[in-house]
Amino acid sequence: AIAEIISEWKRHGVVVETDSPYASPVILVKQGSKNRLCVDYRRLNKQIIRHNFPLPDLREQVESLRAGHYFAQLDLATGYLQVPLSEAAQEKTAFITPDDTGQFTRMPFGLAGAPGEFTRLMRKVLGSLRDRVVKNYLDDWVIDAEDWPDMLVKLRMVLEKLRIANLTLKPSKCSFGASKIEFLGFVIGGGLISPGTIKSQAIEEFPTPKDVHGVRRFLGLTGFFRRFVRNYATMVEPLSRLTKKEVMFEWSSPQAVAFSEVKKVFASSPIFCMFDPKAAVTEVHTDASSIGLGAMLLQSKEEGTPLQMVYCISKKLGVAETHYHSSKLELMSIVWAVDRWRHFLLGIRFSIITDCQALVYLRGHRATKPQVMRWYDILQEYDFDIQHRPGTKMRHVDALSRDPVPDQGGETLDEVLAGRLDVCISLEKEDKVRMVQHVDEELRRICYILQKPVEQRTKAEKGLVYEYSMDGGLLYRWYQGRLLFVMPRSMRKSIVVAAHDQGGHLSVDKTISRIVQDY
Repeated sequence: AIAEIISEWKRHGVVVETDSPYASPVILVKQGSKNRLCVDYRRLNKQIIRHNFPLPDLREQVESLRAGHYFAQLDLATGYLQVPLSEAAQEKTAFITPDDTGQFTRMPFGLAGAPGEFTRLMRKVLGSLRDRVVKNYLDDWVIDAEDWPDMLVKLRMVLEKLRIANLTLKPSKCSFGASKIEFLGFVIGGGLISPGTIKSQAIEEFPTPKDVHGVRRFLGLTGFFRRFVRNYATMVEPLSRLTKKEVMFEWSSPQAVAFSEVKKVFASSPIFCMFDPKAAVTEVHTDASSIGLGAMLLQSKEEGTPLQMVYCISKKLGVAETHYHSSKLELMSIVWAVDRWRHFLLGIRFSIITDCQALVYLRGHRATKPQVMRWYDILQEYDFDIQHRPGTKMRHVDALSRDPVPDQGGETLDEVLAGRLDVCISLEKEDKVRMVQHVDEELRRICYILQKPVEQRTKAEKGLVYEYSMDGGLLYRWYQGRLLFVMPRSMRKSIVVAAHDQGGHLSVDKTISRIVQDY
């Protein structure tokens, strides 16, 4: 299976042969009905110098969208694989398998500097349109407009920039003409900006305690932020009373009122603050239990000042997940939380706080299980350290993991992460064709000619429009009134062989008939 994947990567020009002195190990991961090959770049990432890049002011980005009546959100197809690598960079991506070696010609998933370089490219592509026409925060893109004609004008400007750069969007992940959107954790629309529903959901939907243990968990969760709540001790006194040894547990009106009042206070400022990429301290606190996962994103503007909550989330475990070992669940909570806040945490330095001592040495672990390797792969994008704190100091997230809110999506963590691993094996046919066209010199020349203004083309070049056409960054050829993919000469034999073999060894005529459906 590994050899087949490497062979496919090479056919698409994403991987080439190498004699590079670098060699990162690989592991085969089973994902649904497909096999996925992950390259473990952790040793390489320790040597990579991360280039800091300026992040825009999040508050300004959100506020600037207030007046919009129409919105468009854009998502690039296949992410990093659209970014070519220099020859010097390519050799560092080299990997080794039991039978082969190879190196990437395009930026693979898992390199430490990938998010920064991807963002730098996007800024260069957008140029003067950034902020004026497009609001861009890492890989979140939003266009706002006063009316529909204004939206069409702005979309044309942005799409033209992408066309010139030969970058493509993934239609299924884009939206156009929406009256309301969620951007950077805020719901924007109708002249209003409000916090997203998940910001404080884990507290707002915290279940009514049924025993003293439930009360202690709730007080552990809220007590972490008591310094931000005026008269906190007085407010929670009816609840604290139930935790005393000599008091019988009886949930009545005073407790219900106090419980409701505390939840209202904790769903508002000043406990919650807006995420600040320039904050002095950013911490992700995580915890896991046999019931669920809990996490908080916390920040303080200056070293030594109290941490304020940006987000708190919880998730109920699926049936299969409840059987995981405790250390695996703790790792799962980290991956889940970091991925949930990806748009905040990419590009900044942060700390992960856990009560699992073993995870402090996470980056030195050698993963042998494909699922864990996939989780490690996700974390390689981020710049963080892991710190251990005893469970007695982690009661705020312990409460979230033991009383999680029901998971609305019903997806497992691996299903949520599936779209993050941008490797060739998961590309759509159009994405694969686009890649092989881009690395072929002859087809690149034709694409270049078709994109030139008509007045700049030679007489011979002008004739190409009757034979070829470009759409969505793909080169097509007219054949009997239909547009078909144009493939490099070097790939034509492999296409014929594949069509013949995959069709159950068809006859010559049937094989040709199958091929001309697409090529």
